[in-house]
Amino acid sequence: MLLRSSFGVDELFDMDIWEQMSICARDLAEDVQKWIDEGLIKGINPILFGHALVGMAMQIAHSYLVENRFTRDETIDALVTISMAMFDVYVK
Repeated sequence: MLLRSSFGVDELFDMDIWEQMSICARDLAEDVQKWIDEGLIKGINPILFGHALVGMAMQIAHSYLVENRFTRDETIDALVTISMAMFDVYVK
């Protein structure tokens, strides 16, 4: 999907890529669950949050890498700032 512009042409490849993104989301969700268990954050669905963060990162990365819409620094700054803002909402 990010790697090519022909999503749907090679369904096996598409499923593999989607699985890799889901693995990243689950990995983030495990960390979020640890923070919930430690009482650091509350009111968040870990797996939903993981998918939201991965999706945002993939979209911004695509816009930077493929479409050259942003500079490298703009991309990094936006990802860090938005990610921190997303976490900040749930901090106790």
